Amino acid sequence: MPENEHDAKPGDESTSPQPDGKRRRRRRRHSSSARPAGAEQQQSTQSPSQPPTPAETASSDSDAPVAPRKRRRRRRSSSAAATPAVTTPVAPPAPVAEAAQPRRPHREDDTATRQDPRRSRHGGHQPAPAQQAGRAPAGTLRVIPLGGVGEVGKNMTAVEYERDLILLDAGGKFPEDDQRGIDLIIPDVSYVQQRLNNLRAILITHGHEDHIGGLPYILPQLKRKTPIPIYGSALALGFIENKLNEHRLLDAVELHVVSGGEKIRLGQLTAEFIHVTHSIPDTNAIAVTSPVGTIVDTADFKFDPTPVMGLPTDERALRRLGQKGVLALFSDTVRIEIDGSTPSERVVQDKMDQVIRDAKGQVLIATFASNISRIHMALAAAEKYGRKVAVAGRSMEQNARTARQLGYLAPAE
Repeated sequence: MPENEHDAKPGDESTSPQPDGKRRRRRRRHSSSARPAGAEQQQSTQSPSQPPTPAETASSDSDAPVAPRKRRRRRRSSSAAATPAVTTPVAPPAPVAEAAQPRRPHREDDTATRQDPRRSRHGGHQPAPAQQAGRAPAGTLRVIPLGGVGEVGKNMTAVEYERDLILLDAGGKFPEDDQRGIDLIIPDVSYVQQRLNNLRAILITHGHEDHIGGLPYILPQLKRKTPIPIYGSALALGFIENKLNEHRLLDAVELHVVSGGEKIRLGQLTAEFIHVTHSIPDTNAIAVTSPVGTIVDTADFKFDPTPVMGLPTDERALRRLGQKGVLALFSDTVRIEIDGSTPSERVVQDKMDQVIRDAKGQVLIATFASNISRIHMALAAAEKYGRKVAVAGRSMEQNARTARQLGYLAPAE
């Protein structure tokens, strides 16, 4: 071995074993720069990312010691671990049997996140058929009040059977004293928006504001399903036409006039209109029949044997439905907490007649703009005592004009 490692010849690297690994490593780096062209070509055939093979470091002499080779092998493993380009795949953990996992106790708040056990062929969650179609479960009739329960105003009820959904009324509600800055309160129709493709029609019981007043503000929320059929009496649809014309929404609906006793087929649901007495003429209860049974929405009503306008309530039709069997009755309950019965509208007319007869000057009568019966009473008393009637208020004038055009009001010339 030369005394100075810089005096070593190119051939000394392969013929002289080096007991000192670090010294031999430095000598190899130095001698590789002076390696002949043939040696460089032989080295270029190996991948630069792979460490040298044991044949390069072993001596050609069969008497070469083995210890340096073992140290070189240890050095190779350590250098490979330090090379960032080399990655070692990690074996996945062994699967754990489901039986070994503790079973979670069932809680009601977990039902919203529990998945259906059925899976798609791609491994994803496959919803139940009712969830896929956005409909009620098969064979289930849903009746969902969207307004008008426990309050006076914004009446709306959704009736749903599988893929068929109808709405009963679409009213508004005037704000309370503590709801300043609010002009009108309408029902929340987000449930209907989620099932808009299943909406078949909107059925109107009568023309009071708490049953039709929300339409101009609800229809824009349902504009993806237009035109929407609306069924109701001639007077109710006349008031609706005025509202929608003012809001430029007539193209969003189809108006269909129905009378008491008529039936409308809407998918698997059948709606029957039943005449009832109210302070506005042509009010109808609605019975909805499904494959699982019938529900009845009475609308606003009273059993008035002497109504001022129109006929008494069709008690025979209600009795017939009761004999067949009714799943549920959704009844008007205004002032139900008061004992007794509500007086007939004839009593109100007699009192108004007396006041107008005895009055020395003008008589002011306040009423809802859609309360056509009150206007009818005032016109009848004015004609009887030679007085004139002036209607004040934009909505009042509009409704009175519509009722006159439809033949509900006939003032003297």
